[in-house]
This record gives sequence, C-alpha cells and structure tokens, in this order.
Amino acid sequence: MNCPDSDKNILINSVCFCIVRHVVVGIFFNEMYMKVEVRHVIKGRKMKKTNMEEGSVFEKILHEETLYEGTYLNLKKLEIELPNGNRGIREIVEVRNASAIFAVDDQQNVLLVRQSRPAIRKTALEIPAGLIDDGESEDDAVRRECEEETGYRPRKVRRLVKYAHAEGYSTGFITLYLGIGLEHTGNMKLDATEYVEPVLVALDEVIRLIRQNKITDSKTILGVALCERFVRKGCRDEGLLLV
Repeated sequence: MNCPDSDKNILINSVCFCIVRHVVVGIFFNEMYMKVEVRHVIKGRKMKKTNMEEGSVFEKILHEETLYEGTYLNLKKLEIELPNGNRGIREIVEVRNASAIFAVDDQQNVLLVRQSRPAIRKTALEIPAGLIDDGESEDDAVRRECEEETGYRPRKVRRLVKYAHAEGYSTGFITLYLGIGLEHTGNMKLDATEYVEPVLVALDEVIRLIRQNKITDSKTILGVALCERFVRKGCRDEGLLLV
C-alpha cells in the first residue's frame, strides 16, 4: 500500500514512540525490581519476609548482677554480647507476672477501678489487675483480683492474650482476660496500702476517655481493641473477638 510521505512520517514516529515507550517502561520496572531486591539484601543475603527467630540480632547474656532487691521488683544489670561481638549493658526490672480482666455487665458497662499511680503522677482509670501468687494459676488469679478489687465476680472468663507490657526493660507479662456475667458479691479485700474505687463506665464513655488521653493504661486500651465488637453484639458471638 502506497502512503503519502506525511503519513509515512507519522507512522514511523508512532512506531518509534512505541519502541521508546516500551524500552523506558522496561527500564523503569527493571530498576524498581532491582531496588526491591536491594532492599531485601543485607551483606549479600536476602532477608526473609517474616522472621520470628532470634537470628542475627540475638544478644547473649554474659553476666548478671542484682543492683536492688525490693518487695515488688528487682533491678538487675546485664552484661551482654552484641551481634557484632562487642559488649554492652542492659538494665532490667524483674517483676512477677500479672493477670488483668476486661469485664462487662449486661448493659455494656466496663468494670474499672480508679486508683493513684504515683509513678505517672496521676489518678488512673483502668481495668482490674493484680499479681499472680506463687502456685496460683492465671485463671484463679484474675477471678480473685477482680473480686478483691471491685466486689464483683465474673460468671465466665475467657483468656484473650498474654503479652509483655514493657519488654524493653521489664521481665513482666500480663495475661488479659474477658469477663462476662458480673455478680456483685461485695467481697472486696484490699491490701493495707491499697486504695481503689470500683466504677462501672459505659463502653462508649471508655472509648471517649481513651481518645481524649484520659485513659492511658495499656491493658485497658488493649481490652477495648480486642473486645469492642463482641460487647456491642451482646457478648454472644466469640468470633467477633480479635484474638
């Protein structure tokens, strides 16, 4: 087929443009691919997308020294070997583990306690919690602490999660529970130096206080995050729990 010179030029230019475009796009994606590959290579080794093992960041404990022993906590100094072979120091607070309970009644009220927290210079609102006694199970501890601090006992408890609450410097773990079907027994039993005030607060109000930074306690915030949908649906479908 014969084409005028102008049409030939247009055709040639179009073909050249397509070729250049494909070359540029190819180079672009090739560079992107290479960048992604480079991001996943450290010292010639590809990183795993998910690595929950100790791997190359593990710090070996060489020596342990107790600096302070208290009734609630011990302060320790650890000499550690860094991954590169150098040595470092870590200061660790050793504490007993605890149980905590996000307990709700049939009207979607959350059981909280108000108590002074001198460490943060505030009076805090938070869910009931306490230390696990020697030889006591986590389940028994959370039922006991709930009743001793508030005078309420949950008919049913469900273990949600066990988490490290300050793993950067503390050995402590908290086991968080959900409690439903609250029964008021009135059997509060506080320690000699323990002053707490139990309160029932609507779930919506608890969320509002969290958003306003008036509730800053981590276990309380975690309890709301895991249980809100479940509570709003009448505590009937455990599939709504985010655990």
